[in-house]
Amino acid sequence: MGADTLIGNDVCNRQDENLGEVKEIMLDMSTGKVAYAVLAYGGVLGLGDKLFAVPWNALELDTENKRFVLDIDKEALKTAPDSTRMPGRDSRIPPGARTSIASMAPTRTGKTARPGP
Repeated sequence: MGADTLIGNDVCNRQDENLGEVKEIMLDMSTGKVAYAVLAYGGVLGLGDKLFAVPWNALELDTENKRFVLDIDKEALKTAPDSTRMPGRDSRIPPGARTSIASMAPTRTGKTARPGP
């Protein structure tokens, strides 16, 4: 599956609340695997979005509805710190954005995701 088919997909939580959309999919260049997705939350037409680094294993693909499911409370996103700019292509991202989701969202294994280096 091409990454471009996933970029722009909606993200909702288990309560079916809209959390935003996948803005980017970032690769770990040392492993060649997906490291995280950038979730754009809030804003209007891409302006004023809060950006969050969501560990890839915290997202569940809902193929029936063509969206992702993230097990997180919408209120948590409203108060979480965000990145004020899009992460660079070199996969560096401000620590606040990386930990804000990683510390709150459980992965598909049921464990809370931990931010990577």
